Amino acid sequence: MRHINFTATAALSWLVCQCAATPTSRPRNPFSKPLDSPTLDSRQAHAVGDFGPSLEPHNKRQTTIAVTGVPGDTQPRLEIRDLEQNKDQWNMYILGLKKMQERAESDPLSWFRIASIHGRPAVAWNDVEGLGDYENPGYCAHSSNLFLTWHRPYIALYEQVLVAFAIDVAQEFPEGPIRDRYEQAASSLRAPYLDWAMEQRTGGNVLPDSVASPTISVITPDNIGWNSTNTTTTSIIPNPLYSYRFHSEEDFVYTKYINWNSTLRHPTSDSASATSDTEQLHSALNSMRQGQKDRLYLLLTQSSEFNTFSNEQWHLGGSSSRKPDTVYDSLESLHDNFHGAVGGRNAGHMSITDYSAFDPLFMLHHVMVDRCFAIWQILYPDSYVEPRAQGTGSFWFRKGDTLDADTGLKPFYSPSGEFWTSDTTRSTDTFNYFYPQFPPETTASEAKATVNTLYGRGPPRSASNDGFRRRGPGDRGGIVGVAPYYLPTFKTSGSKEPQWDYVLTIRAPKNGLDQTYFVDVYLDSNDADTRDTETRSAEGGPDWVGTQAIITRLGTEEMDNVYVTAAVVLTRKLAEKIMSGELAGREEAVVTRYLKDHLQWKLRKSDGTEIAPESLEGLEIGVISSEVEPETSASEFPRWIGDIKIYDEVTSNRAGGWRPG
Repeated sequence: MRHINFTATAALSWLVCQCAATPTSRPRNPFSKPLDSPTLDSRQAHAVGDFGPSLEPHNKRQTTIAVTGVPGDTQPRLEIRDLEQNKDQWNMYILGLKKMQERAESDPLSWFRIASIHGRPAVAWNDVEGLGDYENPGYCAHSSNLFLTWHRPYIALYEQVLVAFAIDVAQEFPEGPIRDRYEQAASSLRAPYLDWAMEQRTGGNVLPDSVASPTISVITPDNIGWNSTNTTTTSIIPNPLYSYRFHSEEDFVYTKYINWNSTLRHPTSDSASATSDTEQLHSALNSMRQGQKDRLYLLLTQSSEFNTFSNEQWHLGGSSSRKPDTVYDSLESLHDNFHGAVGGRNAGHMSITDYSAFDPLFMLHHVMVDRCFAIWQILYPDSYVEPRAQGTGSFWFRKGDTLDADTGLKPFYSPSGEFWTSDTTRSTDTFNYFYPQFPPETTASEAKATVNTLYGRGPPRSASNDGFRRRGPGDRGGIVGVAPYYLPTFKTSGSKEPQWDYVLTIRAPKNGLDQTYFVDVYLDSNDADTRDTETRSAEGGPDWVGTQAIITRLGTEEMDNVYVTAAVVLTRKLAEKIMSGELAGREEAVVTRYLKDHLQWKLRKSDGTEIAPESLEGLEIGVISSEVEPETSASEFPRWIGDIKIYDEVTSNRAGGWRPG
């Protein structure tokens, strides 16, 4: 008996939909269930030409591709390690990816063409033409209030195509129980995510072997005995999660990206013979994980306004010309760091916006970003996209255009024939998915408890000092298993013990150089041998605090600049310096004096070339702090209280520091 929600023919026909000529307008609560899904007839969906159950190539399309999400029941998007545990779904996921990547690059539903929506080559997709005089290749919205909402239908498109390919593969298996199993697994499959902030239970790498290995084991239709359901073997194939192999040369403009015949991570050189350096990739991602976790927790607990939480564009709030209206960080800036860490030295594909979507890690990463967005929506349901002038342009909008929640998210059509908008994509239910730890109907209190468990701050390394103790029952609410920490000051008799967060802030010109660049932050040791400074301050070294990647396009020196903002949490490293004896105390004056004497930063291009901070016009690095009111229960967050303090004296009058006035 079949247990499948829809047939392969239906699964493939909803990929190519003749959208209705007249849009349907129905008011709804954006956090309720989605609009009643139209039937295939009301969507006027039908197969086109040879486009049928086997996904025959169809390069001359006469209809519009509508983004619907995977039809059927709402299903969970799993963390990739959890998806690996479901052997049937995992097998169909890998085989579906493989088939999608093998599709001719001229096909609009191929891996290549869906990836190219994001950047190069600069060609129209779904017959949605660009401006003609566009500033940037690709439809993606970056440094934009639409950053998160534009990527939501983009991922939904990828997901529905992936599942269609997986169902197609399932139908190649012999009829009977095995095919039934694989069809069911494929139809309930959703795109997985990679949690780059999660502490690995087994102490393993951030990047699992299933993504980092060049080959992978699968069961294909050829491994099944046609006369027996019990005869199965496995095949070793090139891993479609490791890289995408380009079929032909396209308009990639820059020589090394033309010469590289597959996507690379931490390329060993710029030459055509370069390979991915997986050891360096693991080192970079493992080193940054704790900092990513601290920043994600800060964003989820303190950033309550959508426009500032969502994207990195610098915009001012309050009366100070240097004080934005949030905690100086954004989910987009956090997202940039992963891109930079994966691309690594020599600017692998993930570190350049033009080419990043070709790397299979791109979708794993962006599903994680969408998950963070979905969590934030549960926590702050009343804040959403507000109108904003764009700091830079794209294939379909210009610098200075004001975009809002009703702006069509091009090139993604809904079944109504209109473009999806931020308002119409507000609920994950719209595209039939959810995230398991935050299922539908999760309350804000429940979400806070889960966030505290997953991402709450643990004590710094070697935390034996009672100032950084792990809390137990009866200690400020008796929160068990969360153990956040901040930087406490000495208590005076009978007084409350104040606690503080210290954060380094970065304001930088996104297009200030001709490529992606990095800001490395470290705290110079008191007794560090000068000959060892480079090692100690290097990524993962004892003095290193964190790195911020400023992700851009190549050849951007002639583009209009947009300023972006980011943050590096200092609190954890300061606590470690106190425990090591390098920082003499916790009082504000002692801490700020230490930062003035020891806080350092370096700028480098992706090839390792160091950049003098004074040569980057508009760079401003500063330090702020806030008093923290600890949470009182497992389902509450700590709160920044009072005014944010800005320490001009720490970084002003230094190259790249805050400029007074």
